[in-house]
Amino acid sequence: PVPNSTGLNKVNDGSFNVPDPTGIEDGVFHQVDSASKPVPGGPFGGLSQDSYSGESEARSLDRIRQTENLKQKILDLTKDQLASEKEFELLRERKAREAEEELRRSVQEREEALQAHVRQLEKERAEVEQRVTALTLSKQQYEQKLKEKDKELIRIRQLNEEQKKADKEVHRLREERKRREQQEREGALKDSGKTVADKAAVPSPPRALKPTTNTAANNLKSQGITATTPVERPGASMRSNNNLSRSRSFPNLSMASEESASESMGPATSAAAPQFDRSLKPSQSVETNTAFITHQQRTRTGDGIYPRIRSNSPSSGREFQRSAGLRNLGNTCYMNATLQCLANTIPLALHFLSDRYKKDINREPRRGTGGEVAHEFKSLLAQMYYNDKSVAPKGFKSLMGRLCNVYAGYEQQDAHEFLLNFIDKLHEDLNRAVNRKGAPAPLPPADEAALSLNGRINRFWCQHLDRHLSVVSDLFEGLLVSNLTCLVCRKSSSSFEVFSCLSLPIPAISGSVCYLQDCLKLFLETESMSGEAAWDCPTCKQKRKAEKRMIIARLPKILIVQFNRFRCETAWQSKKLQTYVHFPVNSFDMNVYVDHTRADTQRRPPYHLYAFLNHYGTLATGHYIAYCRAGLGGQWYMYDDASVTEVTLSESDKRNAYILFYTSVDMRHQFTSQS
Repeated sequence: PVPNSTGLNKVNDGSFNVPDPTGIEDGVFHQVDSASKPVPGGPFGGLSQDSYSGESEARSLDRIRQTENLKQKILDLTKDQLASEKEFELLRERKAREAEEELRRSVQEREEALQAHVRQLEKERAEVEQRVTALTLSKQQYEQKLKEKDKELIRIRQLNEEQKKADKEVHRLREERKRREQQEREGALKDSGKTVADKAAVPSPPRALKPTTNTAANNLKSQGITATTPVERPGASMRSNNNLSRSRSFPNLSMASEESASESMGPATSAAAPQFDRSLKPSQSVETNTAFITHQQRTRTGDGIYPRIRSNSPSSGREFQRSAGLRNLGNTCYMNATLQCLANTIPLALHFLSDRYKKDINREPRRGTGGEVAHEFKSLLAQMYYNDKSVAPKGFKSLMGRLCNVYAGYEQQDAHEFLLNFIDKLHEDLNRAVNRKGAPAPLPPADEAALSLNGRINRFWCQHLDRHLSVVSDLFEGLLVSNLTCLVCRKSSSSFEVFSCLSLPIPAISGSVCYLQDCLKLFLETESMSGEAAWDCPTCKQKRKAEKRMIIARLPKILIVQFNRFRCETAWQSKKLQTYVHFPVNSFDMNVYVDHTRADTQRRPPYHLYAFLNHYGTLATGHYIAYCRAGLGGQWYMYDDASVTEVTLSESDKRNAYILFYTSVDMRHQFTSQS
């Protein structure tokens, strides 16, 4: 098309193309050229030039405004589109984050559930292992009992066979004696020339019984059988009544006295017919009695005292050897292990075995047992030290069960509680203090306030010794002081506690190993008291922040240390700490942990370990084993109930230690002084 002066585009075919008045062609806005507007006087005529020019300008302005409006609408639409796209993108990202967080949370919950399941499985496995260990120990004990029973049955069979042989021999000797007596009577009748009728009336000569009886007795002795008279012995009636078997470590003094009486009677008593004591148990064979009597006759001295009894006395210089094992009477390993540690406490054992304890027995009915516990403990010590075989502490357990109901049954108990209960009973039986009846008179408040801490400690200890004085307190007791100090007015208050066993906490440290020194530091460290635990200060008349400090004021000669391995998690469940606590065996200096600010504080020589008690398993289904030094050589022995084994102490033996026994007393000095 060719533009002309009218503003129309002329097409080749002669027609005209009228432009879009909006100025938009094919969606594109075209600027209208003002020069191409129609002019008046053209081929079509029209308006005047001035009026047409004003209308064109108005249309142009309208088009411009419309164009601007369209641009603005397009711009607004574009902005809205961009905002919508941005909002959509943010929404998509938020949904993605929420989905990822939900997935992570579900994975974490699943992981925690799996970890809890793993912990439960580990706990069940530990319980199963403990049950397996307990069953293994029970199986071993049962097998050991079966072996002992088999040995006993074999010995009983042998004794029965020997008894049958002895009965046959006795029957043969009786028949032979009757035959010889008949022959002697017939010979005597022939020599006297009497008739056959007179033979039946003639009695047998009494003098012929003596050589015949002596011959039968000698034959019995040659076969290992002792002929006894039908006189009832006190020892025999005792055996028949209570069915107890006498220990072979002690001679039967009642039998010895009767033998001496029978010897003093002369040969006239040998005319009695041989009799046999049928009240003996199979374990007390006639051969055993024969050998025992022969040994007594061989060792008898002129004054009637047996050297064997003298050699068993601890005051005669006899070297202490290891004690015998103690049989388990049904979950009594806690008692057996504790008694082994006390039996190897040489100063305590010597005090009882030498009978020095008898002069200290407290006869007051309201305190102690009148010496019953002390006598039973001495009897048990004598059996443990003078017997090579294991001892069944039935009498001791029965007595403790009568005094404390918890020990009457056959349930597992805590060895630490049993130790404290027993030495407390022992102390009450042997308390020889003069003023044990009355309580000490208190000081006036002014005098009490004027005393220093050292003065209060000395006063308390002197008052304690006035009311508590025994071999137990002399060996095992020390003194703890708990001191509270107000941080505002510096007012201090002290409380005193006499201890016979130092209970130490086990620190919660990384790893499974700590040292005894760490336990002592934790026990003695200063504790801050604030908040609800603040101290009600008597000087400030209100609750104040305070410091609590534990002080060891006096150390005992025999130091017993117990580790707090059991913690109550719930009302029905306790947890055992399996932490391995390293502890020194020799030259353990406790003076560094004692308050030496006081001039009269006694320094102890270094402590040496002489016994310790291990606990395996849990509190309800555990097992106790004792390790003790015995003899002058200081050999270590493992006491597992009735089993006693010499061992070389290793770290694995010390890993499960529960109670430690240290001594600052020279054991060799104890042996020498007693000798």
